[in-house]
Amino acid sequence: MTTERRVLLVVDDEQLNRDILKRLFYTQFEIIEAPDGLAAQKVLEERPIDVIISDHLMPGMNGAELARVAHKRWSSTVMLLLTGYDDDPLVTTASKEGAIYEVVAKPWQMKPLKEAVARAMAERDRRLAAAG
Repeated sequence: MTTERRVLLVVDDEQLNRDILKRLFYTQFEIIEAPDGLAAQKVLEERPIDVIISDHLMPGMNGAELARVAHKRWSSTVMLLLTGYDDDPLVTTASKEGAIYEVVAKPWQMKPLKEAVARAMAERDRRLAAAG
């Protein structure tokens, strides 16, 4: 019996941040990384993603914009947004629209982030079950 590993997409324009997040979750999930929102969108077009952890402030497409695109096109994918600017109107709007499942404040702490990812994976399961 084979079981597929869940897929976590890590999006951040800083390689060091992507490396830290990959190291934190590599034993639990298949990790795919993208340096920005546009690259993340290409990944989403190529394969199913369970959960996205994305930085907010990135060049090109920021995290809130990525969340809105992902929510419209891949509604069962769950988005966690890492930001130090939770009062940003783009973040507030995307959260109210349901595009962002949860905002994680920066600097993030390991245990609360792991708990947020666990909640996001459970939400992914709920969305898939609801879709039938």
